[in-house]
Amino acid sequence: MKKPYERIRIEPISCWRGTAAGGGAVGSTIGGGVVDITNGIGDLSIIVGAQSQLGTASVMTLNSGTAVNNIKFSVYEGTAATHAGSAISGATLSLGCATAGVMRGLLDAFVVVSSLLTTAQTLTINGIVYHTATTGPGRDGSAVSAEYVAAINGSAALQKLPHYKAHSTGGGFMGATSMFYITADDDEATGLTITMSAVTDTAVPYWNKVQGKIDINAHALSTCTPKFLSVRNATFAGNTAVVYSYLVRGGRTPGALTAINT
Repeated sequence: MKKPYERIRIEPISCWRGTAAGGGAVGSTIGGGVVDITNGIGDLSIIVGAQSQLGTASVMTLNSGTAVNNIKFSVYEGTAATHAGSAISGATLSLGCATAGVMRGLLDAFVVVSSLLTTAQTLTINGIVYHTATTGPGRDGSAVSAEYVAAINGSAALQKLPHYKAHSTGGGFMGATSMFYITADDDEATGLTITMSAVTDTAVPYWNKVQGKIDINAHALSTCTPKFLSVRNATFAGNTAVVYSYLVRGGRTPGALTAINT
C-alpha cells in the first residue's frame, strides 16, 4: 500500500532565515532556489510559510497586529532565455498582517492582554467575536487574559473556537505575564484569521507561524522550455524568521526515501 507522500511529488524551492526580503532566481544572494518543472508540466501547488524566532515581548512587537507586519510571496517563472524570470499573474499570497488590525494565514497565535482592556474591545477569530465580560480598576492583565482563554475554549454558554484551543502561558513567558496562546486541537484546523476591533486596542495578537498555499493552473504558464519556478519575498516586515517554500504536484517523490521504524 502506498503512503500519502508517495502519491505526490514534494520539492523544496527555498529556505532562508533573516529579517530581509529574499528568494529569487539562480544566483540570488538570499534564499535563492529554483525547481525545474520542464517535464510533466501540469497543475501544481506551492506551500509557503514562515516561523518567527520567538524572544522577548519587545522583539515580538515586530509581529504584532497593530501595524503592517507581513510576508508577501510571489511565484516567478523562468526559462533558459530569461532565467531571472517574471511574476506569474495572480500567483501571490500575503501572510501575517498586511493590513493593520487584520492577521491572516496564522497556524497559531500569541495574544497579549492589558489590564486597560474594556468590554467594547473585541477580537474576531475565524468569524467569532470574543471579548471579556467585565472590566474595571485593579484587574491585572493576567486576569483579563484568563477570561479570553475561557471564552475561546467555550466556557459556560460561550461558543468554542472550532478546531482550536487557547492556553494560558503564565510565568512571564517572553516577558509578558498577560499572554495566552492559540493553537490547533484537532487535524481539521485550517488557519487563523484574527481581526482587532481597532488597532489601538489593548488585546494584541502576534503571529508566530504562518502558512498558505498558492495554486497554479498549467494554462497560466508559458509553453517555453526549459522551465523553472522560484519564489520571492519582495515584502518582509516582521521579526527574524525562517521563510520557506515547497512545490507540491502529482508524481513520485524524487530520490530514495530512508525509512526508520521506531
